[in-house]
Parts: sequence; C-alpha cells; structure tokens
Amino acid sequence: MTRPDRSLRSALAFCACVASGLPLVAQTVSPATFYATREGDLSIPYVFSQPSRMQQIHGDLVGAPQLFTGITFRRDGISNGNAHAAVPGKTITLSLVMADSVAIGAATNAFASNATGGVTTVFSGTVSTPPIWATPARSAPAPLDFRLPHAGWVYSGAGAFLWDAATTATSDTVRVNLDAAQSAFPLYSWCSYDMQGFGCLTANGVFELRGSGQNLGGLGAYTVKVTGFNAPSSTPCVALVGFGVVNTAIPGLCTSLWPDPVASFTATSDATGKAEPWFQVPNNPAWLGANLEMQMFAPDASLAFPIPVVGTNGLTYRVEPMAPVFSVGAVVTATPTNATGTLLATRAAIVMFD
Repeated sequence: MTRPDRSLRSALAFCACVASGLPLVAQTVSPATFYATREGDLSIPYVFSQPSRMQQIHGDLVGAPQLFTGITFRRDGISNGNAHAAVPGKTITLSLVMADSVAIGAATNAFASNATGGVTTVFSGTVSTPPIWATPARSAPAPLDFRLPHAGWVYSGAGAFLWDAATTATSDTVRVNLDAAQSAFPLYSWCSYDMQGFGCLTANGVFELRGSGQNLGGLGAYTVKVTGFNAPSSTPCVALVGFGVVNTAIPGLCTSLWPDPVASFTATSDATGKAEPWFQVPNNPAWLGANLEMQMFAPDASLAFPIPVVGTNGLTYRVEPMAPVFSVGAVVTATPTNATGTLLATRAAIVMFD
C-alpha cells in the first residue's frame, strides 16, 4: 500500500477532527498556561543547537482533544541578567514525530518505549530561525515566535502524548537556548520585563537595562534587581523606580525619561560598563505582577548633548509567582541516533501547540 503524502495526511487529519467534533483552532501553552506570560527558570540547549534528539511527554492536556497543526518555541529570556546570544540566520534539518504516550510516571530513558501507539512523522525537512532572533530578545519571557508548522496530528485527549524532535544537521554551532521550566521549583523564579524604547550611545555601546531579579521562594523575599549594560566604565549609576510612566522628552538629554520615579537605588559600573543595582523586600503577594517602571542614568562628560548624562531604555519590570506543579517530562540525548537518553522527569521546554 502506498503511504499517503503529507498534504493528504493533513487533509485526513482535518476530516477526522471535524468528524469527531474536536476543536480545529487552539493555542495552548504547555507545560502550563502560567508560562504564557512568565519566564521559565531553566534553559534547554537541545532541538536547534546541534545534532541532537529531544522527546517531551505532555500529561497536562488530558481531556482537551484537538487537532495540532504546529508547535511554537521561544528563546530563553534571562541568563543571570544577560540576554542569550543572538542567532543570526541559523538553518536546522530535523524531523518531528508525535504519538500517544505512556503516563509521565511511567516514562523511561528509552525513546521507543514511551510511545504507546503509532508514531506519526509530522515534519521532516529544513527550517530557519526567525530573523528577529539575530538580535537579543528585548523581553522576558521572549515571544513565542518560532513556529514549526506540520502535517497535523489528532490528539484524542484521552491520555498523555509526546513529540520527538531529531536534529541531524545545523548550519553553524551557535547555541540556541530554549526557555524551559522545572515543575514546582522551590528556590526562585525569574522576574519578567519588557524593554521600552532605546538608550543612549556610550563608548561601550548602546546603554541597556534588563531585569535580573528573582522571587526567592525559599527565603521568603523578593530581590528587585536590574542589570545595566554598556554604561560608561567605572562610573556611578542610578536606577530610578516608580509605578507610573511619564515617557517624556527632556531637552538636552539623549533619551526620554520613562518612569515617574518615587525612589532610586545605585551601583557603580565595572570596566565593561556593567552595573547591577538591587534592593530586597519581604515576600508580599501584593507585589506579584505589579509593574515597576525603571530606568538607569549615569554621568558621561564625553557626551555631545547639553546634559552630560546618559540613560537606558525604559524597563517595565514584574515580580512573578513561584513555579506551579505540571505534568510534563522530557527525554534528551546528545546524538540523534541513540536509542536511549537522559530522563528529566520534571522539566520541560515551554511550547505552544496550535
């Protein structure tokens, strides 16, 4: 019997979905919808970095049958305050399969034993990273913006399922760190942030401000911390913080004033222009998800502007809750031809299915 081509398989899946009454259009963030707007506490370098294989089992969508036609990934947003390296035009050759699977608790490090039904190849070919990935992400979490469309797979909703990506070739060795999370991780959660506008140009580059603070669940405190990059070297810096936005141009200043400040905290930049001011407050749920508006300034006598002060972009910063419990596990290995890998039962790359 001749195997139907991809377009026919997709049409058959569509018809099966219509006949069974399954939703045709859905966007579901997994391992938990919590992560749709929050940074995971981990990063995973598999799938797009190098020849590798990663299998991820999802038990969190039981009872929600649907037709999957794509899976979307996002970059890791925070690594100790730094944005992960830009990925300039990387191409990846891979195959993606989907299948019903054993329950999370029954998963093993043997790839084949985790699938309980027929394994369907939904994609096989070459993909390219999004053009926007050629520049560092300006938010945490980064957008879910690397969609891998595929032939379509009908998820019955009756039990766990898996996807299994095997990368056989990449155009370069640039590492791609995907955002990931640990179930109910008790130690900390990263802040979230969005960069607003752009900072001034200094001798070290564009003056940037990013979030790098944590909810320290184990210690019952919030560390509100930001990282400034490319400040004038070895210079006192001040971070303004408030709850409102003014976003006002100041004559003679090389950038707009973003926050309506109510307080400030200070640090001195190092030789590279990195400065990390912070303060700590006791755990209080009223802080969670509240916007803190911030911006960093530093004196710069070499500036051509009338006011010899440089400023960063504005920063909208949020303290986030601790990680929830989720039912997802992953099996990964460094080579795509291995039959077994390393079982990471409480970790998962954050993805979106549609």
